[in-house]
Amino acid sequence: MNESERRVADFLTSKGYRVLCGGWPDLLVMDKFGKGFGLEVKHAGNLITGTAPGRLSDGQKTMHSALEALGIPVHVSRGRDLDRVLAVCERVFWKPTYANRGERLRARIGRERELANFHRRSARGIVASWKKWAVGNPELAKSILAKEVKQRFTRVTRLAVRDRFTDETGEWEVIRRPSLSGDFVQVKIQRVGQPSTARVETWLARRRVSVIRNANGEESER
Repeated sequence: MNESERRVADFLTSKGYRVLCGGWPDLLVMDKFGKGFGLEVKHAGNLITGTAPGRLSDGQKTMHSALEALGIPVHVSRGRDLDRVLAVCERVFWKPTYANRGERLRARIGRERELANFHRRSARGIVASWKKWAVGNPELAKSILAKEVKQRFTRVTRLAVRDRFTDETGEWEVIRRPSLSGDFVQVKIQRVGQPSTARVETWLARRRVSVIRNANGEESER
């Protein structure tokens, strides 16, 4: 604040007005209809380097409260979390109006397809990066693949005989295919190599468990 600004601020304060000059948001985001919000960008911190996350100062908190009282919301973005920033923009700006239920359904399907395509492209990029690295490091890649455990998450309705999983009590294996009854599934299991410990467990059909397929990586008969 220069001398002229300070003189004006002191004059307005002496007249009973509240004058704020610091703590403005870093960005003012607006759409084409004139609606907008303030966006404060702070560092997210780094556990590896020990960098602490950025925090709002007292002046920023005061300014943000004043802006929200005037009807201008202020949101804080942490680091490079661009997806969260985009979600805030959509929540503030995007209020879809649909003529009928079919149009709403088509819009939802379109968004789900865009998300699925994004994940598909990301997976392809990861695979391509792995292949490129494996070509330059064939021996190390071969050793990693040899030690990899073929472990997966699957629904209990898709468990197969000889699938193994671990809980807080130890390691178990499936000895009989699951039987579905409404929303529940009955699975007969036993401790590995101990038939005397066989018992029947009842789980929700939507439950997922982390299993090792046949304990040797081979697919079992279903």
